[in-house]
Amino acid sequence: MSGKNLRIQVLLVSNDPVVEEQVRSLDEEEFEIHHQTNITKAGAILHEAPHPQVILIDTENNRELAALEFCYFIKSNPNFIHSRIFILSPHTEEFAEVAAFDAGADDFIQKPLKVKSLARRIMARLDKGGKDIFIQGETAGASSVKIDPESYSVYLGTNAIHVSRKEFELLYLMASRPGKIFNRNELYEHVWKKKYSFRDRTIDVHILRLRRKLGKEFIQTQKGVGYRFSSS
Repeated sequence: MSGKNLRIQVLLVSNDPVVEEQVRSLDEEEFEIHHQTNITKAGAILHEAPHPQVILIDTENNRELAALEFCYFIKSNPNFIHSRIFILSPHTEEFAEVAAFDAGADDFIQKPLKVKSLARRIMARLDKGGKDIFIQGETAGASSVKIDPESYSVYLGTNAIHVSRKEFELLYLMASRPGKIFNRNELYEHVWKKKYSFRDRTIDVHILRLRRKLGKEFIQTQKGVGYRFSSS
């Protein structure tokens, strides 16, 4: 790529000077780096044009909970459906990675950073924006549901519905095979990438949120088995 407007817009949120130096060393022909030291300042410039295609959030010196809440806010905002979020973390424990993905992050990268690897992972995530396809379910007397995997958008009739990344992935999985009953273990392994625990209510909470947003008729419960998406 060449020319300022063709470069990938990257917003880095970090007050670690080493991380800033590493990110700024990315190929200037490919990336244009915008840097803010904290979440408050980053939030203030998010709505400036052009919107960042890539957002790197360093959790080490920002409060981790606030960083994850910021991630969730971005992914729940339809203005940033094309943005890819990378959590940069000093943690090696699995819980930190799971928390990042649950907040909507597209990738989790452990520090210290490896610059060449970071560049390749950014490009790989941008290439996975999804094909131009959609699924549309209809129920008698109800608005249609349109699900666009390229933009992570959901529409009820003509109205855009704000959903989190996990809500979207859960809905898209079920709607891609209308009528199929998914048990909780299947849903958990596909969406959360881990084994389901009998006492875990994560799926039920996400289903409840989707029903509140879309209406109860689209996602049906098969008692004692699981859930299914109904298109009729």
